[in-house]
Amino acid sequence: PLHALIIGIDRYQSDRINNLSGAVADANAMENYLLEELHVPSNNIVNLRNSQATRVAIIDALCAFQAQETIRQDDAILIFYAGHGSSAEAPDGWESPSKRISLIVPHDSKMRDADGKVILDIPDRRS
Repeated sequence: PLHALIIGIDRYQSDRINNLSGAVADANAMENYLLEELHVPSNNIVNLRNSQATRVAIIDALCAFQAQETIRQDDAILIFYAGHGSSAEAPDGWESPSKRISLIVPHDSKMRDADGKVILDIPDRRS
């Protein structure tokens, strides 16, 4: 069976990030396709939209796939993201032909967390 994480962000918390107008609609269209055309059970789909799609929530949802008992070896997992992306210099030890990595921009990017630290974008992989 297919499992999916669908993220759509039109509205960003920081006024330094331009809001979008079609990302949530694209995420909703993907969800509808999975449900109506592929008949993926709704409990196999995790949705995060706008303010739900914080850095912590996105990372938690990704990590939850590892612990989810309904996911078996060789099951397909779809991760769909509609929203801003960014890039950064690749950290030491990360191979990248362009010396850059891609990042997902979460809803709360550039804001400060409870400890006062700036919330960073999410790299395309973790060390």
